[in-house]
This record gives sequence, structure tokens and C-alpha cells, in this order.
Amino acid sequence: MTALILVGIPFGFFVNNFSVLALDAISWNATLIGLVTTAVGVVDIVIQGALLGFLLPRLGERGVIISGVVTQAVGLLALALVASILAQPWLFVVGTLALAAGQGAATATMDGVLANSVGDDEQGWLAGTTQSLSSGIGIVAPLLAGLLYSQLGHAAPYALGCALMVAAVAVLSRAPFPGGAALNERAQVQSV
Repeated sequence: MTALILVGIPFGFFVNNFSVLALDAISWNATLIGLVTTAVGVVDIVIQGALLGFLLPRLGERGVIISGVVTQAVGLLALALVASILAQPWLFVVGTLALAAGQGAATATMDGVLANSVGDDEQGWLAGTTQSLSSGIGIVAPLLAGLLYSQLGHAAPYALGCALMVAAVAVLSRAPFPGGAALNERAQVQSV
């Protein structure tokens, strides 16, 4: 659950703040922001609908989740750069799409791992708990993103988000995965 929080807060920052960043940093209008938002949705559909079936057997759950979180960290770093020293539309698009791709892969796989970690009689409890966490993040993240953005600088929510993603990688690297070997163990078995 810790990893869900560490990954959820930065994405909450993004969802609630990226249009303001687009207006402030690269002077985009509502049409361009809408096009990028559409691209985020398309990337999410492609990742979850097609690529996860390809990636999971090759990387395993841990590998997909950690790769997704690292991809999100790269996207957040790109957005922090856009907000601070490199206000370029191409970097905004790359950062946004990287964040979307990583989120789609990591979150869907984490949901599956969590669901497989409890019995049938605990699925309702798990769904309620994860939904409560998501709702809590949905309350806290916009407030925190706005405060960071306005008081510490436009890059602050994205820099903090990147740091939270790094912390999530540390947590996930040590977390036990039910019924699954670590990424390096799978790679060793496949190479034999």
C-alpha cells in the first residue's frame, strides 16, 4: 500500500496541475492541452490493452512495476525541467507521455498483484481500502500541488513527485511479490 501512495501522489500532482504548467511555461491554449490529454488516454489504452500482455511474461510483475515507476520519474523530471529551465513544448509532451505510459503499466500491474495477494473473501476489503487511498490522494494531491506550485516554484510538485517515485522504487525493490521471483532471478532462469 505504501507504494500505491508514493506513486499516486505524484500522478495526482500531474493530473491537477499539468494544464496550469502548460499555460504558464509554454503558453499553450486549451486546444493543445486537450490534444495532449487525449494522447495521455490513448497511451494508457495501448499500454494496458496491448503492451502489458507482452511485457508481463518477459519482465515479470516486479519488472513491469519498477519500469513503470522509473518511467514516471523520468516524465516528472522532464516536467520539472519544463517548469524551471527548459520550457520547450517537445519536452512537455515527452514528459507527459512518459508519465502516462509509466502510470498505466505500474498501476494496472500493482492492482493485479494486490488482488492476487488476498483471498476471494478479502477482495471487497481490498477494493474498499485501495479506493479509500485513492480518494484520500485525490483530496490531498491537488492542495499540495497548488501550494508547492505557487509558493515554492512551478517545478516543485514535479521535483517532489520525482523524489517520491524514487522512494517507491526503493520500497518496491524490497517488497515481497506473492508467488513471484525477483526480476533478476527470472532473468537468470530465462538465460539458462
